[in-house]
Amino acid sequence: MNGRNRSSTADWPVTGAFDRVSQGDESRARGGTQRKSTGSPYGSTMTLSEAAQDRLADVVELQPTKNSELQERWGMESGSEVHQYLEDELGDYYFRDDNSLIRATAEAADLVDVEPGIESDPEGDGTPSKIRVPELQAQIVAVVAGPADRTESVVSVLHKLRAEYDVDPEAEAVRSGLQSLRRKGVVEVEYRTVPTFRLTVEREELEVAVSD
Repeated sequence: MNGRNRSSTADWPVTGAFDRVSQGDESRARGGTQRKSTGSPYGSTMTLSEAAQDRLADVVELQPTKNSELQERWGMESGSEVHQYLEDELGDYYFRDDNSLIRATAEAADLVDVEPGIESDPEGDGTPSKIRVPELQAQIVAVVAGPADRTESVVSVLHKLRAEYDVDPEAEAVRSGLQSLRRKGVVEVEYRTVPTFRLTVEREELEVAVSD
């Protein structure tokens, strides 16, 4: 013995390593884009199929997001199916933050040709300065109460959308859009009899781009 502590081979997570390698071999057999993984402690590579790259682009665009939002985007049956897909196919390219929201790694953003769904001024207070969102969410940003205004309900926002854009989305779609904007930090919620919302940033200080 040379005096240094050495871990027993029984302590090594051998199964996880072989699982990851076997997944990579299977992906390489299907073909796809191979990138060096930053998420694996073993320095392995994860190969992404074209479909997996498309879904990784969704994670980059929608982040911070959650299972239910990806479930709707991907047409899956349950949040559990989303979680399993993330683990099996995108395990090296995503993580969950302290609020259990799904985020893409920096390498993921480099890998896919999609602008991040949220950007902040590095010299600011962390409040988003630019967001890239679906059209309905962009419309919500344009009509929802401002930071100095009284918060308003989903129904109130829905009425504004109908009046301003001559659209008639479902109330649930408006609620979901508001919650997605809340996760991005541009909308805050106040719970009264029902949840009510308003912007956290002045409208003119927020650049909004519409995603495809």
